[in-house]
Amino acid sequence: MAHQLTDAIGETAHVEQPSLAPGDAFDALGNDRRRCAVSVLADERGTLAVSELATAVAAAEADAVPPPNQTYKSVYASLRQTHLPKLESLSVIEYDPDAGTVAPGPQLDGIASYFPDSADRSSDRNWFSLFVAALSLAAITSGYLGPSSLRLVSDLFVAIGLLFIIGYAASGRR
Repeated sequence: MAHQLTDAIGETAHVEQPSLAPGDAFDALGNDRRRCAVSVLADERGTLAVSELATAVAAAEADAVPPPNQTYKSVYASLRQTHLPKLESLSVIEYDPDAGTVAPGPQLDGIASYFPDSADRSSDRNWFSLFVAALSLAAITSGYLGPSSLRLVSDLFVAIGLLFIIGYAASGRR
């Protein structure tokens, strides 16, 4: 992974940043609050105030927006004292405790690769929702058509199921 350094004369050099060792990546992601902080920074892609990051992490932890004040205080203190220094030591983030800011570091992309892609998760939910909706429609249709349509509806269930299995397999998700 390369990033740019500018020397005192203003010349820019590309420096190859060694990738994060898997053990270090798992150590960095070994805590729920650190994982959440990395995820927020990977999504934001810019500099955040520590207070903004703490609010996002606390909201996720408490599953409430805004988060409870006690949860926010706990998250804010642990981020500043423990988690942000740890992530900075691994070059995952750039943390300025004096300014109270945090920004993506050179290793953020490498460590973010350990997270499943949120688009994949939402796509899986979409497939499931569509499948349930189609089966529900078939069941409702069979209710309107009466008992004589049972054979048609059972064939319809099988066809819908096969189409979704084929579509899901073709989408490359397993």
